[in-house]
Amino acid sequence: MQCQTFLKSFVTSLLIIGIGAASNGKLGSGDGFCWDVMKQIDEIGCDPKKWTGGDHEKCTMTGRVMDWAGQPVYSSKFLLYTDPGVTQYKAGEWLNIHLKTKAYADKFRGLVIHASDSNENMVGEWRATDDSGENAKFWHPAPNCVLHTQGDLKPLLVSFQFKAPANAGTLKFYAMV
Repeated sequence: MQCQTFLKSFVTSLLIIGIGAASNGKLGSGDGFCWDVMKQIDEIGCDPKKWTGGDHEKCTMTGRVMDWAGQPVYSSKFLLYTDPGVTQYKAGEWLNIHLKTKAYADKFRGLVIHASDSNENMVGEWRATDDSGENAKFWHPAPNCVLHTQGDLKPLLVSFQFKAPANAGTLKFYAMV
């Protein structure tokens, strides 16, 4: 299999949003949903100034996804990375991807993470490496993404494995916490 260099453009677009009471992807549906973080960023969350009386469940903005949460903002409070020394991936082989919260006070509750190819299509397959069963913190409502299972605080370091498809080329990894 041909190796594809990807760390040169291992782009991490970390976004912070405040998470409220619901933690599935589609409020009220019970179904998980993985957003394409960059394509749908303008639809996610509510401007905190638009919560009536500061009430997270009363957003005056319409047509929003997760309107109980604040709008995403870029942050350097998190680090998305692969194992030290890894500079390439091989299609069809698992690659470790880690998300580190730099300070205890910044622990997150929700996460969606995915990889995109050069055409910004979500690609690949994910699996959690350190939790399973009824206590799982993350799941895969679609094979090409990871989503939180509940709104509890997550560990300072979470790890996943990612498998790129053949001919994926340069990949970008996106995470929204």
